[in-house]
Amino acid sequence: MGVVTGVISPLISKLGELLTDEYKLQKGVRGEIMFLKAEFESMQAALLKVSEAPIDQPPDNQVKLWAREVWQLSYDVEDKVDTFMVEEEDEGKKKDSGRAHEMELLDL
Repeated sequence: MGVVTGVISPLISKLGELLTDEYKLQKGVRGEIMFLKAEFESMQAALLKVSEAPIDQPPDNQVKLWAREVWQLSYDVEDKVDTFMVEEEDEGKKKDSGRAHEMELLDL
């Protein structure tokens, strides 16, 4: 279970970064990111609780299936967040480059 909880921590961090950094988020997206962050924090807490169970009480199959789904979901969401962050960074670079070019044209 430790592997699963380890996967969620970077995702929670990235979601927090999206909320605190200067990303131009469409109206409503900020709330959805806050919701996702809270949901993953809750999942992480549940997985930690399961992982702290005594060794003589292994998780049942339903918990194992749920943990695997959470693991896969966290990777999928992290991939989407990474893609968004890279695209936003690239867009920002294009805008900065365009501004520099305009300044050159104006001889400033």
